[in-house]
Amino acid sequence: MIDQDFWIDRYPVTNAEYAEFLNSPASKQEFIDLDDPMCRIAKRGQAYEVKEDWHDHPTTQVSWFGAAAYAEWAGKVLPDERRWEKEARGIDGRPYPFRRWDGSRCNTAEQGAGKTTPYSLYAGRGESPYSCLDMAGNVWEWMADWYDSEEKKRVLRGGAWNDVVDRARSAYRFCRQPARTA
Repeated sequence: MIDQDFWIDRYPVTNAEYAEFLNSPASKQEFIDLDDPMCRIAKRGQAYEVKEDWHDHPTTQVSWFGAAAYAEWAGKVLPDERRWEKEARGIDGRPYPFRRWDGSRCNTAEQGAGKTTPYSLYAGRGESPYSCLDMAGNVWEWMADWYDSEEKKRVLRGGAWNDVVDRARSAYRFCRQPARTA
């Protein structure tokens, strides 16, 4: 999506897109926890395949290093927090991409899906002011930024399917060590 001085993807990276990256010669390391039961990509021989019915769901269990490597492979960069938040909140400072809380517009613990949902499920009702999807709930998104001056943890934004509504607020910050998966 375009916003005057930068581009940001309209939706999170899907399992199908990430599996394509893992199968490319550019991928020299997995960067993904294939053993985690929430991971929807499997390795069969030397190839990575998306598990049945999970192709259009956002990728999970990927480290910051994996997210950054994917972005580079795709000719992109991870967004910084300032840009991500502008895409999520707009210039009017809304707390959620769709102004007021409305559980029918995103995937959080309150909705009870119990898993990720296809990125397009909330199209037409859950977009940000700049038409981006899944910026509240569904999966955490890695940012380019460090969480604090210690530079030991990276920032995640957006909340996830198993988080409460407060963590889906556009201004909410979370962090993890970059080698851990989200």
